[in-house]
Amino acid sequence: MKITQEEAARILDVTLRGYANWESGKTPVARRVDLAVQMLLRQHRTRVGNGGFPLLYVVRTYENEKGGRPLEYYLVIARNEHEAVSLTHQKLGSPSELVVVSEAIADAPKGTTLRVLGTIADIASTKELSTFDEWSSEGDSRGYSSL
Repeated sequence: MKITQEEAARILDVTLRGYANWESGKTPVARRVDLAVQMLLRQHRTRVGNGGFPLLYVVRTYENEKGGRPLEYYLVIARNEHEAVSLTHQKLGSPSELVVVSEAIADAPKGTTLRVLGTIADIASTKELSTFDEWSSEGDSRGYSSL
């Protein structure tokens, strides 16, 4: 995120002096502030992406409106939220009554093909987790790193 100290202070609802003290290390950052910043960065990365590099998204589908229980959870490799939703709609035939919500959960290796991997239930039941073996060995033991 490219924002000024003033914008960061406003977003976090603190004074510019307080923010500057955190940044310089004069004052420790409270745990709740650290968690808030992590959440904001994750939301930003979900919407904007990772500089054009692919991310692994969990995409939830809902009937008619968000808020109820999701119908399905899909794993999707995409460069940003819009692309993740678009790929999911293409896979499902773009049903108009379906609401699709996505969240980036991990980096995907550079060069990974953008696609819908499938529903989490289908992947788990068929044990097709070998898809992750194609990924680089960087990150955790499954070959990807958490955001």
